[in-house]
Amino acid sequence: MTKVDLGELKAFYDTVVIDGDKNAGVTIIEFSDVECPFCQRHENNGTIATVVTKYAGKVNSAFAHFPLSFHANAQKAGEAIECAGKL
Repeated sequence: MTKVDLGELKAFYDTVVIDGDKNAGVTIIEFSDVECPFCQRHENNGTIATVVTKYAGKVNSAFAHFPLSFHANAQKAGEAIECAGKL
């Protein structure tokens, strides 16, 4: 198990775009590569969106891009998604 510094987690949480009630008791953090076909399949199935909707007010979700080095456009695409999310 990897331990995460609480300060780093708070800094991440304060800057990430949250889908759902920010004060929900549970946050699902999805680390994903936007160019990865397997990650896209997971997103297209709507699993996380379904959970956030079903447990509205209790669960929210956050997306963090995790570009893999062998996906040439993943880094820039992830940055673009973050920028769009902040708008």
